[in-house]
Amino acid sequence: MPTTPLSPETPVAAYTYGPLTIQYRLHPETGLPEVQILPAARAADRVPRRELAPIHPTQAKEDAKWNWHTGDKYGDCLVQVHVRGDEFTNGFLNGQSMRHSKSTHDLKLLDQKEEDTDSGKVIRTRLQSPHGLVLTHELNWVSGTPGLVCTTSVTNSGEEGVVLEHLSSFALNGVSPFAEDDQKGRLHLHRLRSAWSLEARHIRETFEDLHLERTWAGYGHVNLRFGQTGSQPVRGYFPYAAIEDAEAGILWGAQLAWHGSWQMEVHRREDPVTLAGSHADFDFGQWSKTLQPGETLTAPSAILSCVEGDIDDLSYALLQTRKPMEHPEPEEERSLPMIFNEWCSTWGNPTLQSVKDTADALEGSPTKIFVIDDGWAKRPGDDFQTNGDWVVDEDKFPGGIAKASSTLRDKGITPGIWFEFEVCNRGNPMYDKTHHQIHRHGQVLAVGNRHFWDFRDPWTHDYLAEKVIGLLRDQGFGYIKVDYNDTIGIGCDVKDDPDAGLGEGLRQHLLRVREFFLRLRKDVPGLRIESCSSGGHRLEPGMIELATMSSFSDAHECVEIPIVGANVLRMVPARKNQIWVVLRPDDAIQRLEYGFAATFLGRMAVSGDLEALSPEQRDVMDRAQAFYVAAHEVIRDGQPRLLQDELGASYRYPEGRQTVTFHDPVSNRMLVIVHSFDQPPEQALSLELPEGTWKVTHTFGQQAPSVSNGILSVPAMPAFAGMAVLLKA
Repeated sequence: MPTTPLSPETPVAAYTYGPLTIQYRLHPETGLPEVQILPAARAADRVPRRELAPIHPTQAKEDAKWNWHTGDKYGDCLVQVHVRGDEFTNGFLNGQSMRHSKSTHDLKLLDQKEEDTDSGKVIRTRLQSPHGLVLTHELNWVSGTPGLVCTTSVTNSGEEGVVLEHLSSFALNGVSPFAEDDQKGRLHLHRLRSAWSLEARHIRETFEDLHLERTWAGYGHVNLRFGQTGSQPVRGYFPYAAIEDAEAGILWGAQLAWHGSWQMEVHRREDPVTLAGSHADFDFGQWSKTLQPGETLTAPSAILSCVEGDIDDLSYALLQTRKPMEHPEPEEERSLPMIFNEWCSTWGNPTLQSVKDTADALEGSPTKIFVIDDGWAKRPGDDFQTNGDWVVDEDKFPGGIAKASSTLRDKGITPGIWFEFEVCNRGNPMYDKTHHQIHRHGQVLAVGNRHFWDFRDPWTHDYLAEKVIGLLRDQGFGYIKVDYNDTIGIGCDVKDDPDAGLGEGLRQHLLRVREFFLRLRKDVPGLRIESCSSGGHRLEPGMIELATMSSFSDAHECVEIPIVGANVLRMVPARKNQIWVVLRPDDAIQRLEYGFAATFLGRMAVSGDLEALSPEQRDVMDRAQAFYVAAHEVIRDGQPRLLQDELGASYRYPEGRQTVTFHDPVSNRMLVIVHSFDQPPEQALSLELPEGTWKVTHTFGQQAPSVSNGILSVPAMPAFAGMAVLLKA
């Protein structure tokens, strides 16, 4: 039967979509709507929240002091907003968060509606503010997916402008509904730390270690806010967070789809916990905006899910929920064509001859994409990079770069080319076109030797359409590697809104950057886009969905490649996770196998001295690529799982062993990738396989795996070795 929507007459409303149950309630004290999601199979396991809590855990319930405070008095709204001038909440939260201000507490439920969409369902909840604002919270479900997409928007229906300083994207309330009390020892926060070439380190911390226990009186707020400011969203942390109830075996998680400043917050005042997120607010990211009468602002979307299982189950559910939003790709992408990028071959000095020589060396290989990296354009200045006017260097490419493109196409290879088109470098004549560039406090913003084009300026779009889109289309390129090697930081000036913060300038600029990426797709049909950004600084859902693939890291020749490549799988689907192996003529066979095995974690990208390899070294490449062709469907469709229990603490000096599995139950196939590091285990790896009668179909590496009684055995490996095995049930 259809659910009766939330209303004052129906203060609780529950919807079940696929594996999830979504429960809304109007808090009995505040009247504000809250939302809770949980696995539908576990909905009956919820327990009532205690009404009273003891001051001391040894107190008996009969003690009168039990009623000094309650377990769930204040509640937490599913939408949070702050209007400049409104009072902040008490309880020591001001300065740590802009949540729970009067702007939120004054909201009133207007209505809730459930509607069918072309692909599934949407629940739309509207709230009214005394400021004349109407806030709309939407939970969108695409049939067959294990999660939800949450969007929040605000419309000014009044007659005067309203200055906003905070607007939430999502809030998951009431964690955990499987405990009646404050959940001592049960709750853990999962996050993904990040730094350049050290991306996506998974950390799991108890709420006690994070100092997120409730206070004895439930008066003082406890709040953890984290995120990043700037135009590279994956610095410090990925826009990803999960809360685990370890006793119930349930995880709630969220990803923010935004390539600018963002924040996540874990908040509690009493027993329940809320996980919330948004673009960075005024306190965290200097964001404020005047919402004019009739104007609507939509916050970045969030991907939400709740699973019974572990962090890999949750991450996969979030990835599967995002999949329908991905930009359509050419049919040949289903075979996960391999890439050669010449960056680690010429180190910024490509020529027509080097392209021809490498293309000849690729003859007969399954490599189908060749990327000409930085160095193809003239460098008029003294710095290594002096890009901006994008004029082909005809000393390197006589007669233009179209000859290189046609050479590759004649060999059945899609030609690709590198750009960092959002910036211009000192020494290039375009560096002085400051009128069209980002300003802060009235001064052009310089970061190192970079200025940033202002994408709010129509001139920028026209100029780059000529220089970038024109070259791609006219010179026959079907692939673009888009780099972006520094960040704007906190933000930039807004000319037409004196109350706007620097964060609003950044938000406006980045929305227009996204528009240009979409224009690339539209104006160059069939174009494939690689999002690079210093290897891994744009690994957030919005850019991942827009790009054909994303660079996993700049860890090109490092021992940590398989660790980083595996970690990133929690944010990037393997079919989009481009991982490099760099080939050198002095590499031992074991080192080459170690590197190639890491590429099975995603999209294989080769670089290095291909023409100088010995026959034995070339044989490793041939075996690796043949294995990849056999395994590509499992890489594309399988669910990854990371087994890093024996991994040491250091990525630069790793110890132990890592195992990653991809399981595709539809095709009954499984891929297992094993890497050993320093001081690897002396015992063989024994891996329990899913139910079925399994047999080995393909292997890569020196180890000879075997299957017996549902157990895959891989002999002990020497330090820094890699292998892989493909199985079928």
